[in-house]
Amino acid sequence: MISLTKTNGQMEEVNGVKVYTLYYEAKEKSLVQLGNRPPGTIKTYQSNYPFHWTEKGWVGPDQKLYPEH
Repeated sequence: MISLTKTNGQMEEVNGVKVYTLYYEAKEKSLVQLGNRPPGTIKTYQSNYPFHWTEKGWVGPDQKLYPEH
């Protein structure tokens, strides 16, 4: 991975639960040939990562707790 950039964020409430969605763009550079792509090819991905609020902090889709500091 050569970069990971937050592109946006959105806070909302769904069925009484606070939800925060982190939108991001990631760029990766291949070090070896992958299929028809030569080494050094840069691929860009855009996606999101949603969290929901609990009494102990934010929980991501991986079910890991990210406590509020």
